[in-house]
Parts: sequence; structure tokens; C-alpha cells
Amino acid sequence: MPATLATVAVLLKEVYEPTMQKQLNDDTVALKRVERSSDGIDTTVGGRYVTFPIKTRRNSGIGARNELEGLPVAGQQGNAAARVGLKYLYGLVRLSGQAFELANKNYQAFTSVLEQELTGLTTDLAKDQNRQVYGDGSGVVATASAVGAGTNTFTYSLSTTVYAQMDEMIDIVAAANIVAGTPILATNRKITGINLTTGVITFDGAVVTTGIGDLIVSTGNISREWPGFSTIVGDTGILYNIDPPFHPVCKSEVARSDSPTHVNSEGSIGTCAL
Repeated sequence: MPATLATVAVLLKEVYEPTMQKQLNDDTVALKRVERSSDGIDTTVGGRYVTFPIKTRRNSGIGARNELEGLPVAGQQGNAAARVGLKYLYGLVRLSGQAFELANKNYQAFTSVLEQELTGLTTDLAKDQNRQVYGDGSGVVATASAVGAGTNTFTYSLSTTVYAQMDEMIDIVAAANIVAGTPILATNRKITGINLTTGVITFDGAVVTTGIGDLIVSTGNISREWPGFSTIVGDTGILYNIDPPFHPVCKSEVARSDSPTHVNSEGSIGTCAL
């Protein structure tokens, strides 16, 4: 009887590739394009926030006059105190003693479990920071576009950007309470499925009733993230303690397709150079 693969199966080896192959996009495009400079930056921080003055108004005591006419009424420079709150981002790794010892050397595993977790966490934190760069500080990763009556699903609009990911621990918050952060409809739930075709996110735990506009945030992140581009270039709302109605130069101009583009008194479109 001839030898076959079946009869010599115990003698055969498995051939492995030498390294791990990444299937995730680890690029942090926004963060890489933000030019960093130490000009005007003070690294001495502490307390509740960092406060720095900005100039928001010019002296209006100027004017054209004829000979011997009265001079303009004296004006003054206009200033404001910008306050930047501190944000704290953390990452956590936990390994069992067995995983630490038995998946550490080259002959034991493709890569050290400790090295993979620490390196991966560094990349994951950078990716999450990159997501926050585009956000408004609220921590929202998905917004409900339909009512979910007593289900373990959350429906979002396919026309919106969704930052949720598999196995992410999330809180579900009523839209009207995003600032206060309460009440939370569900907390510390794990995402078990994301259907990119139907726009449905599935999570574990007890069923939840959600309404249109309700929000998914990473667990504990609500209103604790960086104020990103969405807030910085927004044309409403207080940014860094600066309220646009009182400091119009800091109000963004919105260019619409059905009307001419308008600029502020400084001849630019945008917010204060904070």
C-alpha cells in the first residue's frame, strides 16, 4: 500500500510567513498634515486649563478730519482671554503571565505578544487622535437615523461618516443630552457587528430603545475628546471661551453655492488664529 498525504500527515510541516501581515490602514493623514511649531507655545501647564490673551478688536479712534475739526473719540485695542482645556487620552494593555512568557521569543510566535500589543496600541491611539481631529469633542462615532424599538441594533445613515469599529465598547446617549452626558441609554456595550450595506450596528447586552438623532460614543468619552475641525471652523458656539457674537472676527463665514462668498472685516474666511 503506497504512502499518501493522509498516511504521512504527522510528518508534514506547516509553512509560515516570517512576519505578521497588516490588513488595517494605519495612516494618520490629518495629524501628519498639521504643522507643529513651538512658536508662542508654553509647555508649563496645570490646573484647569491654559489661558492666553488674543487680540480681537482694533482701535476705532481714527478718522478723517478737516483743518481745526475735532479729533475722533479715543478708542482702544480689544482683547479676550482664550482658555484651552486640557484633554487626557489613555490606552490600556493587559497580558496574562502565560502569554507574556510563552509568546515572547521568535521560536514561540510570529511576534512577541507584548511588543505587538504595545506597538499596536501606540498606532491605535494615533488613529483615534486622527479621528478626533475631525470631530467636535463630543466623542460621537455614529448618529441614529431611525427608531430602534427594543432592539440590539442601531441604524445610521449611509450618507454619514461612521467611526465605529468591531469590538469597540460604546455608550448610547440621547441626542438632547450630548453636552450634559446624561441620561445614558446604555453603557459599556460591545459592538458585535457592523453592516456597511444596510447601515446597522449590532451590540451586545439588553435591548435598548433609541430614537432618531441618538448617538453612539466610545464608552466614557462623551464630551471629553479634543475639539477638532468640526468645532474649530464652526460658525456657531463658544470655542476656547471665545463667543463669536462678542468677537465677530472669530466667527467663521459659511460659503454657500446659492450666494456670494462673504468675508469678515479682516478680509479672510475662518476663525481666530488660536
